[in-house]
Amino acid sequence: MTRGRACMANGETSGISRKTRDCLHWDTFHSPAAVMIKICVAELRHANRAAPTLPAARD
Repeated sequence: MTRGRACMANGETSGISRKTRDCLHWDTFHSPAAVMIKICVAELRHANRAAPTLPAARD
C-alpha cells in the first residue's frame, strides 16, 4: 500500500490525468504489489510520453 501511495504521489506531481490516477488508485487495492508497481510505471511512462508538457495542476 505504501508503494502504491508513493507511486500515485509521483503521478500527481508529473501532471498525469485524473483518470490515470484513479486507475493507479484502483490497482493499489486490487492488484498484488509487484504487478501494481509495474502497471504504475507503465502508466507514468505512457503519460509522460503522450503529454510531456502537461501542467502539474490539471484538476
